[in-house]
Amino acid sequence: MMNFSKPIVYSDTNPHPKWEEGWYSKARKYPPITDFDNFDCIEEVTVWDKVDFDVPSHTYVLNGGGNCCGYFVRNNIDREHWVEFGRPGSFSKSRRKFKKVKIGYLPTRLENV
Repeated sequence: MMNFSKPIVYSDTNPHPKWEEGWYSKARKYPPITDFDNFDCIEEVTVWDKVDFDVPSHTYVLNGGGNCCGYFVRNNIDREHWVEFGRPGSFSKSRRKFKKVKIGYLPTRLENV
């Protein structure tokens, strides 16, 4: 039986078991996303007026297969509010409304120095 209470986190000290030379790092196979032109970026515009609590809306970044690669917290399109997943996951648009947005290129912190 697997223990799901503590997720596995890969890093340079704890590399992925299938790590290969030439990967971006020992934890990630690909570099962080900076150019969003090849992705579908959708901003959630759902009106949550029938609930008694605050429901945050985000801007989601989907790859060509429709899987979610990450999101911008509360629709703030900047590097500080970008959350990228280690690997893309499934995404459902049901019961929500979205509009397509164009993000383009966001430089990483190292490129600003």
